[in-house]
Amino acid sequence: MRPFDDAQREAIAAVVRRDDGRYLLVRRARGVSAGGYWTTVTGKPDPGESLAEALRREVREEVGLSVTAGAELYRCDTHDRRFVIIWFEAALDEPASAYGPLSLLVAEIDQALWLTAQEAAGCDPMFPDTRRFFEARVAMRG
Repeated sequence: MRPFDDAQREAIAAVVRRDDGRYLLVRRARGVSAGGYWTTVTGKPDPGESLAEALRREVREEVGLSVTAGAELYRCDTHDRRFVIIWFEAALDEPASAYGPLSLLVAEIDQALWLTAQEAAGCDPMFPDTRRFFEARVAMRG
C-alpha cells in the first residue's frame, strides 16, 4: 500500500456481519466499475458527507439494510490506486431476521449472499485485498 496523498480520495467498505457470524458480500453488476467482482458494499462519500454517513447511505441504497458505522478495520488502495478504501464494521440497526429479503440496487449489485469468512475468501473473482481481509478473518476464526 502506498502512502495517502492529496490526489487520492477516500472510499468506504462496509463489513456487515450478522449475529451468526456470516458476512454480507455482493457481486457487482456487469457494466459498472469492478463488474462481476465479489466485494463488501463499497462507495464514495458525496460532497460534505462523512465516511460514516456514506457507509450508512451506500448500504441502504445498495442492499436495503440500515446500519451504523463502527470501528475502522482495514485500509487498502483500490486496484487502480485512485482511492484508499477504509473498511469499517457496519452494525445492523435491527436483527437480520427483521429485514426479510435484501432489496438490491440492480443497477449496481446483481447478487448478495451472507457467507462465512471462509466462504467469502473463496469467492471469485475478488480483488486481492478483499481476499486477504477475509483470509485474515478465517485465521482469526471469524
